[in-house]
Amino acid sequence: MTVWVVIAGLAIALLVGVYIFWPYFEPERRRQAVFVGRDPKETLMAELAQLEYDFRSGKIRPEDYEQLRMDLEAQLLKLQARGGQREREEAPRDARGEGDAGAG
Repeated sequence: MTVWVVIAGLAIALLVGVYIFWPYFEPERRRQAVFVGRDPKETLMAELAQLEYDFRSGKIRPEDYEQLRMDLEAQLLKLQARGGQREREEAPRDARGEGDAGAG
């Protein structure tokens, strides 16, 4: 009887441990779930903020931080350039009354 109590206690402890530490085994999947459905610019800004926090808390080495920061900033600049280009393309059309406001 005592053996079964010990085995049951170990099994419960194991299940609780898996439940508690499960997020640490899938950090990328969890991060993606947070950003689903968000604006890409907001996502990049949030990732930059998280990177900064991780670096300041000592989770990331300076070399890795610099590389990741440069990659994220390049993505953000590319996204902003595309957005600015799209706005410039739409502005003349809207000025002529061909945009959504003129379709009536």
